Amino acid sequence: MNTRPPIILRQRRDFGQTIGDTFTFMRQNWKPILKAIFTICVLPLVIALGLIGASLYTTFSTMNDQIQALAQGGTYEPATPLISMAIMVVAYPLFIFVGVMMEAITHEYIGAYEKGEHVGITTGQLWRRSISQFWHYFGILLLNGLAILVGLVLCILPGIWIATSFVIAPMARAAERASVTDALGRSFNLVHKNWWWTLLVVIVLYFIIGAIQGIVFLPFYLAAIVSMVSSVGDDFSNGLPTTALVIGGIGYLLLIIVSFLTMPLFRVGTGLWYYSLVEQTESKGLQERVAGLDTL
Repeated sequence: MNTRPPIILRQRRDFGQTIGDTFTFMRQNWKPILKAIFTICVLPLVIALGLIGASLYTTFSTMNDQIQALAQGGTYEPATPLISMAIMVVAYPLFIFVGVMMEAITHEYIGAYEKGEHVGITTGQLWRRSISQFWHYFGILLLNGLAILVGLVLCILPGIWIATSFVIAPMARAAERASVTDALGRSFNLVHKNWWWTLLVVIVLYFIIGAIQGIVFLPFYLAAIVSMVSSVGDDFSNGLPTTALVIGGIGYLLLIIVSFLTMPLFRVGTGLWYYSLVEQTESKGLQERVAGLDTL
């Protein structure tokens, strides 16, 4: 049984409190969030990963055929990669759908948590909340991504600055129902006076998520390297080592799955940071608590 008190969203937090409350919030609320994500996103994710796997298999088979042809002193002209066209048409939109829905589910749950509507919330309710906001979150992520791309093209550092400035825009949509552009503007206004602390929060959250992903992927990566090294000196005229390719492929697919499943941790952290910045700037939570005392 969880004996920890519920998280108060609208309160000031320093960096350490934000990271600590992120894990506390996830421990208390991971079931409804991950259940909804699994139910809604697993099928399109599996389909997309299946297409990616088929593409990788085709690519490796093509490489093996080319190696064999060259080893026999001939030439090789690969066939048109039709599977890659299928990925462009089907897999990428599925990845976009899954990514946006995971953003929406996590933020809509936090928004419901703030209003006390999270108790007993079902996957169906989270689906309806999230799908109704799909294009808003998609627009926020799209404009944010384009702005970051422009910043990276300019000189990398502007891209980092933009990404950090707009990192809490999805939470502004969930909490305030701000429009796409207003959510981005709201994020910028809240972050600009606390940009360095926001960057630190983002870096630490990414580091934690990267460590989790590394724990999953590293054993497969090392096993694939060992298999490749042990095959040094072998005759590769029949293609690359199958064991290394299979191990590396499984590790890569697991890395993609874990990357999607750990995204809510990042968004919970940035969501709590949003509420902290709102409280530092406007003291809304304090005002609400004072107003509550006045009514007693």
